[in-house]
Amino acid sequence: MAFSLFLQLYGCAETCERARALLENLPQIRRIDGKNTRLLLLLSSPISEGEFLSVLRKSGISGFSFYR
Repeated sequence: MAFSLFLQLYGCAETCERARALLENLPQIRRIDGKNTRLLLLLSSPISEGEFLSVLRKSGISGFSFYR
């Protein structure tokens, strides 16, 4: 069963691109659509807030919000 998630990133273009690259390496992520700060993620399994925090903290973005 696939899940979708809308992700809004806050930060400069460089840090948002870095966040996208880090997210693409997660095994749960099948596909990422969108560009800049608005992304639509197609997931093979759910991702916890803790996993998002861990990955996105490494990118240097100033914040994010997501909607299921």
